[in-house]
Amino acid sequence: MSRCHLRFRNILFRLVAAGATGCLGLALYWQVDPVGFRLLFIQPAIEVLYFMRELDPLDQWSMIERQVIEEPERIALEEQGKLRLVGGLYSPHGAGPFPAIILNHGSSPYGRKAGLVRALGMALQARGWLVLAPDARGFGESDDPQDLDNPDAYEVGSDYARWVDYLESRPDVDPARLYVFGHSLGANFALESALDDKRVKALILMGPERYLRGLDEQPSRWNRVRASADRRLPQLVSPEVLLHSRKRNGIPVLVDARLSQPGHTPTLLIDGELESKESLKYLAAIASRCASPFVYYTLPGSGHYAGVRSFFGSSTVYVRTDIFGRLVDLVVAFVDKQGNVETTALANADYPEPRSPEGAR
Repeated sequence: MSRCHLRFRNILFRLVAAGATGCLGLALYWQVDPVGFRLLFIQPAIEVLYFMRELDPLDQWSMIERQVIEEPERIALEEQGKLRLVGGLYSPHGAGPFPAIILNHGSSPYGRKAGLVRALGMALQARGWLVLAPDARGFGESDDPQDLDNPDAYEVGSDYARWVDYLESRPDVDPARLYVFGHSLGANFALESALDDKRVKALILMGPERYLRGLDEQPSRWNRVRASADRRLPQLVSPEVLLHSRKRNGIPVLVDARLSQPGHTPTLLIDGELESKESLKYLAAIASRCASPFVYYTLPGSGHYAGVRSFFGSSTVYVRTDIFGRLVDLVVAFVDKQGNVETTALANADYPEPRSPEGAR
């Protein structure tokens, strides 16, 4: 065998050995520290994947607007014996009183700094709203639950009551125009915390977590890893924690208990046209069980994030203005008409391109 062939074979052997060693090392890392593994290796891939899927930059780059949205005023609620809660406040110019809205982020390591929250905060502020974007307990800068193994320690209702108290205490807030918006897991939190709070005049729920395989299904290790990584917890949450949370804020549970009964808080449910067919079918069935005042809307051209993404919670946010602008118009139109909505197809011209539950694809 020639020297050239021997050299090539040695190089190939070393590459194979290095690759096998690397794979073994990654597998061991996953077993020893799955939360760190997800944050270090999986999260970067997720950032790129969702950017490509949500904004479709290869075909729609001319529709994407790059915005720099700096962190707004930082607010911290600190009370003896209670978790410290931190949020960002987008304040409009003037003395008010202004309509106010709480923006609940989804399950993300970046909490209130996620791109969609930043974009909504700035857009609604520009329309004269005072916007509060809190980190939910365990996320961002807010304190972690005190007992990580206790399912009740993850209950968020008391936290949002404190934020509503804070907004009501501000002289620049109109308490008759106080609303809550929730995205993804934040939509479940909004239902769990604000549906029974009479001070909240309307709820907007976008892409709530759906638990398509059932509320009683045993959470996989991957589900537990994500729940811990997004909160940056030092240990995996237990299956009991996730099961208890699903039964407390699962959409079917709260719909059957409250939204199916007439006279609840006016509620707008939004999903995206590009979500999976299974998800759209699921939410359409849920929406068909809701009583007035309730509206269900499928946002055309949108995935899970309304055409908005940022990388790693940075202040640079990329926005598909055609999709995101429609979302903002929809939220404002719903709130303006919140005393007059019904569970029907959205035939009113105030809503852009209405879609009915039966029309979800």
